[in-house]
Amino acid sequence: MTTAEAPPSDYRLLVPRDWFRVDLTHERWRRQLKTFVDKQSAGSGASAEVTRRIWETLRNTVELGLVQGALEFSSKPNRRTVQPYRLRS
Repeated sequence: MTTAEAPPSDYRLLVPRDWFRVDLTHERWRRQLKTFVDKQSAGSGASAEVTRRIWETLRNTVELGLVQGALEFSSKPNRRTVQPYRLRS
């Protein structure tokens, strides 16, 4: 897709409501993707280095997708729930 081409007007991709979606047709996608990475890393115990590498990997993946005509990026957020373990006596 060249910069002169507009994305199709009838394009729709349905993903579950709780998934994170970034519209790549807008210049703010980097900031939105960074916000996603920061939110997913918060409270996870991931080091700043790991978070930075995740951000770089996702950014590079999206940039490669853009070159190939990608319109959006979607990801399922990591919702960790801890189930209590109960000992039976």
